[in-house]
Amino acid sequence: IEPIEYQGTSAASTDDLSTLTSAAQLGDHETFINALQLIDWNQKSEEDFIKCISLALRLDATLAAIKLIQQGLSHFPDSIKIGSMNAILAPPRTIIQTKPKQRINVRANNLWIQDNAVTFNGYYVALRDGQLLASGTSMRSVIDCLVNTNTDNVLFTRIV
Repeated sequence: IEPIEYQGTSAASTDDLSTLTSAAQLGDHETFINALQLIDWNQKSEEDFIKCISLALRLDATLAAIKLIQQGLSHFPDSIKIGSMNAILAPPRTIIQTKPKQRINVRANNLWIQDNAVTFNGYYVALRDGQLLASGTSMRSVIDCLVNTNTDNVLFTRIV
């Protein structure tokens, strides 16, 4: 581990934080956590919080880092750096999106195919509810015709 130079805001701040810095350099998790609990965080600057969060992360003291981030944000709610650290260590969010079931009108599409099989033999078509939306000699050409069209409930097929 390379040495960490601390540039605090006051002599008292330097004394408090030098213990944390030394503990982090030595990998002494217990001393680091004990020193964190003795510090009066109401007297610390934004830079002090950022430095201590970084030290906690360097020591793999993630829970201590999260607690420091929460305290730091309560004192410095507009801090971009502490906010960024918060976003990085925040638990992952799961977003579940359900797409409504597609209801392709099979009966109407089958009727259209039966009625138009000879005319569109060998062509690719896009059908919705028995209505022709597009046709072409390749599936790509049919899709290209529907770029600005909602393709929910659309049957894409080749007529043979």
